[in-house]
Amino acid sequence: MKHVKLFLDYGVSQGIGVYSLYPPSHVCLDPKCAQELFSDPDDLRDRELGETRSHPITVFSLDLGAIPGYATSRYCRNCHTRYYPSFYVRDNATVRTFYVVDTIPEFIHTFKHFYTTANLCELFANMMVTAWTSGTNCARIYNTSISKTYLQSSLPLDWQTTFQMDVDDVWNAFYTYSFCLDYYEWQAILELPHSAPSQTERLRPLLHHRNSRMAGTGQEEWNHACNLCCYIYLDPDSTDDDPRYLFIRSTVTDGITMGHPCCNVLDCQERL
Repeated sequence: MKHVKLFLDYGVSQGIGVYSLYPPSHVCLDPKCAQELFSDPDDLRDRELGETRSHPITVFSLDLGAIPGYATSRYCRNCHTRYYPSFYVRDNATVRTFYVVDTIPEFIHTFKHFYTTANLCELFANMMVTAWTSGTNCARIYNTSISKTYLQSSLPLDWQTTFQMDVDDVWNAFYTYSFCLDYYEWQAILELPHSAPSQTERLRPLLHHRNSRMAGTGQEEWNHACNLCCYIYLDPDSTDDDPRYLFIRSTVTDGITMGHPCCNVLDCQERL
């Protein structure tokens, strides 16, 4: 951390970012792309990736604030797949497929040339849950309190992306990180539309799918019952020969509903 200012002062102008993000593999992940060895045709070697491309990015981090970096992608000429730091895309494909990893990635690709560190995404989630902090105020707190003022003078003025976080950056980070957590927990492969006008539209199909999955019995504790949240008692109208037990469940709701959209059709399941 003590050398960050030196990187900003002398490294960025030479194409050296404070953060340099690469694909997790330097070879193609498709086993069909393996090459035969000339010395032993029965032995296969993973195909090396080439056609390296790098572009400037902004990394919103918790430790260093908003920092310039570079993201690098590599290409497989055999299966025509380009590998990015967070996902890969085949030529003319409509989806981007995220890598299957053992842990949540440290850097979350939130939109185009912006990345957010996982611990910052976690902080935003905790602020929203425990203090009801809005996305706008999360961005304000980040820009005024988390970004490092002593590094501001060293940030490049002609950088292609901004170092100021706005509300869209917060929500993009929150939702993308949440989906990474969700799919990691389910051990499922996360796929998103590759071409989308915004991250909101890119995530919309997954939001609808998750809402449908979580409805009814989708919640992990949907059938939970214990002595703390339920009061169980013997029905006074029952008999000794036929005892009947009743229970009362406690429910916690938010009573503020001003401006909450509602359909005038009872129990309507269609989108508003």
